[in-house]
Amino acid sequence: MTSRTLALSIVVTLSACGGGSGGETGSSGPGSSGPGSTSSGPSTGASTSEGSSAGSVTTTGITGGVTEASGTSTGGPSSSTSSGAGTSGEPDSSGAASSTGGAGGSCVDVSGDYGPCEAIIGYGFDGTTCRAFSGCNCAPHCDDFWPDELSCALGCAAAGGCNPAALHPAGINKDPVQPGSFCDELDACSGSVEWLTKIFGKVECEPASYPCEQGQTCHLLWQGTLDEAQWSQVCAASLLPGADLHCVVWGP
Repeated sequence: MTSRTLALSIVVTLSACGGGSGGETGSSGPGSSGPGSTSSGPSTGASTSEGSSAGSVTTTGITGGVTEASGTSTGGPSSSTSSGAGTSGEPDSSGAASSTGGAGGSCVDVSGDYGPCEAIIGYGFDGTTCRAFSGCNCAPHCDDFWPDELSCALGCAAAGGCNPAALHPAGINKDPVQPGSFCDELDACSGSVEWLTKIFGKVECEPASYPCEQGQTCHLLWQGTLDEAQWSQVCAASLLPGADLHCVVWGP
């Protein structure tokens, strides 16, 4: 081969290798990309996700199938509704007794049937004394109940209520106990000392002695005439459960 022929072969070879330098080369294959190139393959696919307040998600796979998962979670407050059964043995909270009792300073006889429930619905006057009432609903006397026996007794006494059956003359005293009665001492043979103290301010108790036959004798008032304020105290004490009060006169 002559030197001319060799040189011509080199030129042809170089032209073949550099012929694409002025253009763009596109390649297609898995995992490759570049300007003006498109890459597709099994490892890629169109995926679309859509969220909503209801918590739904939609995903489109490469096969064109659609998978949808939805759940509801609004985040709003839950609500429940309950109603008093009245006859199921459960109290009806819609008929709760007043925490103050004795509306308008009255002392109302609340005796009645409030249902078979055993729940305490309040404390009220039964025509004789203040005691606990049970039932499912306090209606129609919700405003006439009190939070405890002492509140009931004080409220009813302030409204003019009294229990004469719990007031007894003693010693040489034979007269009914009433406003203006004279007592050498007014004694209680039963009842809560704490309650009596709250009514009278000061109570002195000792082992049972006349007129009390058992338990203890609590001295509530000493020698004097029962004035209006003291009579209200006496009536309040007479309205407590199991009240047993004695106006004792020792001599002329």
